Amino acid sequence: MRTKLFTIFFLAFSAFPICASEVWETVEDIVVNNITATKRVLASDNMARTINTTENGENETIIDLAADKITLINHKNKSYQVLKLSEYLKFAEQLAEELKSRGQIDQSKVAPKVTFASQGSETVGRWNCEVWAVSVDGKPYSRVWVAAELKDSPFIAFRKKFSAVFPESIAKYRNIESVIESNFFDKGMIVKTVRAAASNRMPTVTNTLVSLKRSDLKAITFKIPEGYQNKSAGATEETTKQK
Repeated sequence: MRTKLFTIFFLAFSAFPICASEVWETVEDIVVNNITATKRVLASDNMARTINTTENGENETIIDLAADKITLINHKNKSYQVLKLSEYLKFAEQLAEELKSRGQIDQSKVAPKVTFASQGSETVGRWNCEVWAVSVDGKPYSRVWVAAELKDSPFIAFRKKFSAVFPESIAKYRNIESVIESNFFDKGMIVKTVRAAASNRMPTVTNTLVSLKRSDLKAITFKIPEGYQNKSAGATEETTKQK
């Protein structure tokens, strides 16, 4: 469970200047074995709310940098967790050192070699994109479509700010998707990804951005539904009220 929490925050987000009252929204389709899931993200200056909807249910991740808090909501299991980000980072550093001292981290695989090769340009939706082939340790991994016109989007601004809170001692353990995303922070926003199947048993996964717009919301708000179980460390049976 501790290792799962260690990983989850790396998966975790014209010009788009953000004002404190502005909220932006994206909708992304994720296709696996011809089954489509939907990811909706709301982002403001210091807060992001991600809602993942699949045939198996819905879950949410709310990152509030100003409040130093991350909230995870699992609607299928009717449960939630609240974590203090600064305390989690200290825990993550300790866990990384513990795994390293026990020899449970293969130093040769901590930072796999990720390389990028330009493959020309294509259009995705209404965005003109540069196409890149991504290889990991010399093997084909994925293709990504990057829209330069979206490089100043609020989503990249928030992800940069979120990435900056992670110390280098644990930033190097980021998953490959996070490494790929950060590589293009200053080039543009990834609007499509096709990740190749790792084996004949694994499916190809396609992520496509279908919508990006300014939301009508004045602020990002959420509420833990009544009766949801609090699974936070040291939690009581109390139900969280309006956030």
